[in-house]
Amino acid sequence: MQSPVNDAFASTRLKFWITVASCAALCVILLVDQLGVINTIIRLVPDAPYATIDRAIVIACMILLAVLSAIGIRSRGAGMALAFFIGAVCGVGVFACWIGTAIADPSNMTWFLHGADWTTHYAGWAMFRHSPWTWPLGKITTLVYPVGTSVVFTDSLPLLAIGLKPFSPWLPETFQYTGLWFIACFSLQGAFGALLVQRWTRNPAVILAAAALFLYAPIFLNRLQHATLMAHCLILVCLWLYFRPRAERSIPREIWPWCLAAALSSLIMPYLTAMVMSIYAAYCLRRHWVDRARSIGQVATMFGCAVVPVLLLWWMSGGFMLHYKDGSGGISHGVYSFNLLGFFNAYGWSKVLPSIPLASPAQLEGYAYLGLGVLALLAVLLLGAIIRYRQISFPRRHWPLLALVVLLTAFAASTVLTIGPWVLINHPIKSPLLSTFRSSGRFIWIAHYLI
Repeated sequence: MQSPVNDAFASTRLKFWITVASCAALCVILLVDQLGVINTIIRLVPDAPYATIDRAIVIACMILLAVLSAIGIRSRGAGMALAFFIGAVCGVGVFACWIGTAIADPSNMTWFLHGADWTTHYAGWAMFRHSPWTWPLGKITTLVYPVGTSVVFTDSLPLLAIGLKPFSPWLPETFQYTGLWFIACFSLQGAFGALLVQRWTRNPAVILAAAALFLYAPIFLNRLQHATLMAHCLILVCLWLYFRPRAERSIPREIWPWCLAAALSSLIMPYLTAMVMSIYAAYCLRRHWVDRARSIGQVATMFGCAVVPVLLLWWMSGGFMLHYKDGSGGISHGVYSFNLLGFFNAYGWSKVLPSIPLASPAQLEGYAYLGLGVLALLAVLLLGAIIRYRQISFPRRHWPLLALVVLLTAFAASTVLTIGPWVLINHPIKSPLLSTFRSSGRFIWIAHYLI
C-alpha cells in the first residue's frame, strides 16, 4: 500500500507529464493548422509573395513556443512576463499565416489600393502628411476642400498618422504603416489574452491554449478589413486590469494604466474608447460599492482622470470637427445591430454549423460567433454543472461588470430586435446621440470576450 507522500509525488508527476503532453500537442496542432493555411494560399495564389518567409516564421514561432512552454514547466508555472511572451509569439505566428509578412513592407501598396475603405485610409494619411501643420493637429486641409476633415474621419489611425507626420520628410513617398499595425494587433491580442487567463492559472499549456483561443476568435479575425477595429487587445487589457487580484493603495498608481488605455483608444477608434471607458466605469463602481475601498468622490476623480485626456486628444486630433448631430450619416440607431442568434451564427466561418439568415445584411456589424470550440466548452461546463448539481453563477463581487455587459448587450441589440431572419421589435430611433455609435452591434464584443 502506497503512502500519502508517494501518492502526492505520483500525482505531481502525472500533472507534470500531462502539461508537457498538452504543450507539445498544442504546438503541433498550431503548426499543422498554420502551415495548412499558408499552403492553401500558395495553391490559390502560386506567386504569393513572402510565402517562404511566412512559413519560416511560423516554424520559428512554434519552436520558440515550445521553448517558452518548457521554461514555464520547469519553473512550475508561467509568470506574467513569460505568459506575455507566449501570447505575443503565438500572435506573430497567427499573423504570418492569416495575413502574411508581405504587408509589413511599408512600401508594398499592391494590396492596399483594393476596396474603398483601404483607399480612404491611405488617402487620408497621404494627404495629411503633406498638409501644413494647423490646429487641430489631425486636420487635413487639402481633403474635402475648403472645409477640410480629420484623420479621425478617414480611419487613418491618428495614433500613427500624427506620430509619424513629423518624420514625413525622411519617409519614402510611398509609405504605409498598416502592415506593422497588424503585427502589433496580433501580438498584443495574444499577449493580453494570455495575461488575462494568467490571472487564474500559471499552467503554460492552458495559457498557450487561451492565447490561441483569443487569436482565433471569429470576431477578431472578422475585422481584418478594418485596421482600427483590430485593436481588440484594448478590451483584453481592460478586462485584465479589472480582474487584477489586488488593487494599488495609491490612486495614481491604480488609475494610470486605465488612463493610458483610454488615451490610446481615443487615437485609434471612438468605439473602442467607449468600450474602454465602460469597463473602467464598472471597475470604479466595484471599487466603491463592492470593495468599499474608495469614496464616491475618489471614484469620480478616478473616472474623470481618464475622461480628460480622452476629450483633449479627441480635440487635438480633430474629432470634434464634425458635430455630433452630423455623425450618424443619416442612419438610424438599429440598422447595424446585434442579432439575438449572433453567438451561434457562424455565417460562413464554420464547416460544421450552417449560416443562419439575418434580418438585414447590415447586422454583420454585430457579428459575434463564439466558435464551435467555445460552444463545445460551454456545453461541457453546463453538463458538468448538471451532473455535479452545481449552480453556474457569476461572482457577486463583479456585479458591476455583469450589469455593464447586460446594458451594452441591450444597446447592441438596439430597438430593432431580431432573432435570425425574424424581426421581433421594429422601432428605429433617429437620435443624433444614439446614432453617433450607429454600429451598435459592435458593443457585443465585451460580452463575447467575457464569455
